[in-house]
Amino acid sequence: MNAPLPPDQEEQAQQLAARLAEASRDDFLRMARLLVAAGETPFDGDTEFQLRDHALRLGVRALKVRLAEKNGRDGSSVTCPHCGQAAAAFHDDRGRTITSLCCTVRYQRAYYYCRRDGDGFCPADQQVGMGDRRLSPAGERVTALAGRAEAAVPVVGRAVASGRGILREERASDGVSGIRGGGLAHR
Repeated sequence: MNAPLPPDQEEQAQQLAARLAEASRDDFLRMARLLVAAGETPFDGDTEFQLRDHALRLGVRALKVRLAEKNGRDGSSVTCPHCGQAAAAFHDDRGRTITSLCCTVRYQRAYYYCRRDGDGFCPADQQVGMGDRRLSPAGERVTALAGRAEAAVPVVGRAVASGRGILREERASDGVSGIRGGGLAHR
């Protein structure tokens, strides 16, 4: 994002950045130790992959901090999106697990239940752009791209969603590795 934020959003961003910096202090220290230990050869392959993993962990931490703030609680009752009546009462907090590009993220969000129509819902799912999906929007795009790449390039392997996010098994028979960090990499 290159455009400046409106003043109220800039203030929110500055506050979030301070919380993220505090929450990520140990991650940055681990990255610094890795780079210092690499000495004059920070591009030795293993160091790059380890740095990427640390950077992904920073992304995970940022997502978790932000999701903790966006749990969707909006008072003791809200308007039911199904029947339109202000009858949906707060029931409890419900856990949700999604797979993103960075990781599998578990977070809590407010759950409201409407006795009138018997439906429950979590407003935070819409607020954070998830709806009923299990993959994040970016995770869905990468999975679709992996499927197209699989059909277009003779690569052996399959796209998988694991506890570390969207990954690809690396078994190539023709010198092309799978998706690694966002693109096809030639060996």
